[in-house]
Amino acid sequence: MIIVKYLYLVILLITTIACKMKNENFNIYGDEELLKNSKINIVEIDDLGNEKTKTLLFLGNKKIVEPKTETSAIYKVYISYKDSLVNVLKFENIMRNANDHINYLYLNKENDLIMLRYVGRESEIETKKGFGIFLLTKEEYYKVNNIEKEDVKKNNELFFSEY
Repeated sequence: MIIVKYLYLVILLITTIACKMKNENFNIYGDEELLKNSKINIVEIDDLGNEKTKTLLFLGNKKIVEPKTETSAIYKVYISYKDSLVNVLKFENIMRNANDHINYLYLNKENDLIMLRYVGRESEIETKKGFGIFLLTKEEYYKVNNIEKEDVKKNNELFFSEY
């Protein structure tokens, strides 16, 4: 009987820890006008280099995107606003020594520029600590990132299509 109680406590402890360590779905927050005019696609790249693309937001319509939790992954978040301003936010899903991992994206205006910010820990929500990018015109983005003519079509699909 003591062994059964001990095993029950161990299973309960493991389940509790696993639930706290679970990655939360990607969520997008921000100015309503910006959200209804934006498209956000997330490309997940696993440790073998396989890519999976999902739409998180399409012209105000939010969708569920679950992060990879068993292994590490790299994420590329393609964002477009009114099909004219674009950028890509890149990050890994690894939060070492953190049990408050979240996947929040914030879309807001800062000094007349549109910014997409990623916050990966619940303890950083208030300060919106994390990292972000400002949106650029398509032309600026392609120039700054040295996007070759043959890659423009693929980038346009990632910025403007729904998956």
